[in-house]
Amino acid sequence: MSIDGGTSTIPIRLRSRHVSIEKLIGQLRMYAGRPVIDKTGLTGFYDFEMEWMLDGPPNAEPSDPAGSSVFTVCSGSA
Repeated sequence: MSIDGGTSTIPIRLRSRHVSIEKLIGQLRMYAGRPVIDKTGLTGFYDFEMEWMLDGPPNAEPSDPAGSSVFTVCSGSA
């Protein structure tokens, strides 16, 4: 799993190959600032690519209106 970026003007990019949902959730907890709960019921290993902008407090507008928050990225459709 690799994570880079993460300033108010540079998005965070998370890339992973053959990673469990449990491990992905563990990484997302570091950025969410609140509990992240796995309700997927998925087992096995997956490839992920995500990109999001850092936000202010939870439910705040994204610092870049063109970017998505981690909450939008994780709750959006696949």
